[in-house]
Amino acid sequence: MSVTDPAALHDAFTTAINTSDVDALVALYEPDGIAVELDGSECTGAGPIRAMCAAMAQSIETIHGTTRKLYVTGDLALSSGRWTAKVRLPDGTLIDAEGVTTEVSRRQPDGTWRFVIDDPLF
Repeated sequence: MSVTDPAALHDAFTTAINTSDVDALVALYEPDGIAVELDGSECTGAGPIRAMCAAMAQSIETIHGTTRKLYVTGDLALSSGRWTAKVRLPDGTLIDAEGVTTEVSRRQPDGTWRFVIDDPLF
């Protein structure tokens, strides 16, 4: 999934989760980026980010979100979104979850945008 407008990153993220498309989800992150998990732990690098994305795609039944704010300067973007989700816990219980995010994104040499830092509960 190629995102050529930083304003489209949140929509691309929710689409990838809702379709359980791990590859599309991973493609939204720089390989050496940082993604923060809901428990506050950090995933840094391609392998840990892929593992986190696979776990999210498996445990999140549905997610909806909106972009709250977006600031772009040159090849960098700072964004914040609001999300709600139905999350399946390891014991099978389905819970409602919500949060406000903060992300730093960077324009890649090919013109696409990817998350460099992603925190779902900033």
